[in-house]
Amino acid sequence: MPASLIQTMPAEVLPIDITREPLFFDCVPRWSWRAGRLKHFVLWAVFRGGGGLHLGDADWALGPGVVFLFRPGDAPTAWHDPDNPLLVYTVHFDFRSEPPADAALPPRAHEVLDMSYLEASARVSVSAWARGDPAGRMRALLAVWQVLLQLADEQQRRGILETDDRVSRIVARIDAGPGRRWTLAEMAGQTHMSVSTFCRVFRKMTGHAPARYLILRRLQQARMLLESTDLPIGEIAEALGYADVGFFSRQFKQVVGRSPSRHRAQTKQDRQCQPPGR
Repeated sequence: MPASLIQTMPAEVLPIDITREPLFFDCVPRWSWRAGRLKHFVLWAVFRGGGGLHLGDADWALGPGVVFLFRPGDAPTAWHDPDNPLLVYTVHFDFRSEPPADAALPPRAHEVLDMSYLEASARVSVSAWARGDPAGRMRALLAVWQVLLQLADEQQRRGILETDDRVSRIVARIDAGPGRRWTLAEMAGQTHMSVSTFCRVFRKMTGHAPARYLILRRLQQARMLLESTDLPIGEIAEALGYADVGFFSRQFKQVVGRSPSRHRAQTKQDRQCQPPGR
């Protein structure tokens, strides 16, 4: 049964082909690596130890979870701390047809989010390839492809997280200063997004469009000031970015259900009705 299943799924269904066996290697204390120009794509992942790697004009610190996807023509050099030697997983591969554009591939250097998944896939690729039979070779190819998909997926997720973080900072600034005269273009510009993208991410995060969220935060602040201070309503409106106190009053009533003056009076009345000691 397994043999017939493998025969119906030839290795060519996968877009990559392994050109040098996947393996783990423990680096000896005096280890260093000067690869020369690589002929194939190379997946190179650190599982233990510390050191450094140089490629082009960039240097990277090496440690557990750091993964490189070298391209043909890259010429990396690497070294490690003899007192903290590296354990590295590596596999050479090529694409069966024209490889994707460089921008479509995961970046050369990546720090994985899910170390356990990476290790499981790497170990399957090593053990399955060593068997030498068609099923083992297929499983090894699948495992290497899973690692590539993991890198691509995590890079996309990391981009989403970074986008959310930029919008979160805008939300925090609105919360801290709702009276500021915010503009949509300014908010989007601070996140380096288009206005449409910013609005979509903002609504997903807060449940409101930016303008609506700003109004709600201003009126929330207005309620607090009405309830805890004797500031004139006109001063409260001005402090919260309203040039027209009448417009402020109408907006307040629309959202809260009563006018600012009525809300203040009702709050004082409610306090007077509370039993002593409460």
